[in-house]
Amino acid sequence: MEERLNLARQLYEPCTLGCDIGTDHGLLPGMLLRQHVCRYMIASDISDKALTHAREHISRSGLSPCTHFVCTDGLSALPDAEHPVFGQTRCGCVSILGMGGDTVSAMLRNRPGRLQGAVLVVSVHSELPAVRLALQDISYAIRQERLVYEGGRFYVIWRAEPGSMYLSEEEILYGTQQLFSPGPDLIPYLHFRLSVFEKQLMGMRRAKNPSQTEQLIAEQAVRFYRGCLDRAEDTLRKQDFTHGNDLSDGL
Repeated sequence: MEERLNLARQLYEPCTLGCDIGTDHGLLPGMLLRQHVCRYMIASDISDKALTHAREHISRSGLSPCTHFVCTDGLSALPDAEHPVFGQTRCGCVSILGMGGDTVSAMLRNRPGRLQGAVLVVSVHSELPAVRLALQDISYAIRQERLVYEGGRFYVIWRAEPGSMYLSEEEILYGTQQLFSPGPDLIPYLHFRLSVFEKQLMGMRRAKNPSQTEQLIAEQAVRFYRGCLDRAEDTLRKQDFTHGNDLSDGL
């Protein structure tokens, strides 16, 4: 998880009190405390077993006095005026990593007022469009949408802040322009996403009674990712050509 943790740490808003929901082994809170990104952390999970591991990990770093462990669901872990944590009535930043998109979108929609304007750092392993739409609907704007490759999988991590956001249908389905900015993981990611939908289409065309709606969605995705891939590879060729000319000029 090192690559994902490092990116989440980069996106995290420095603050007095942060909260990691679904903390699992407490790796992110430990990193944020050690690197002085946050002075205090709430480590929350619905699993007692996960919290036991988190306590052990954070205890080995000597950071237990700076960490509030709580076994609860979703945004219930966040403090308020009646239930302060380390003297704080709100968190400056809240991270939610590694859950399903439907779970996270429901969590955000259910009690958005609990956030009290905290910056969000979010990553899900499925149903990304549902999370983008939920952020928009609770008046949070995606400020950064970053791609990372780890353990044979691609992950998208968002930083979102309170504010208006109006995403197009394509941005909801596939991501904002930030996700498709040039980078080492972009072209492999586009090849992967294209292959996923091409395989879906192939299976649908072999089926006796394919869903017309699902087929249209897959065809739309194939067109989108092919276009993105063509543009990304063209940009890379131009960069290589320019770099080659610069080297020649220096000789």
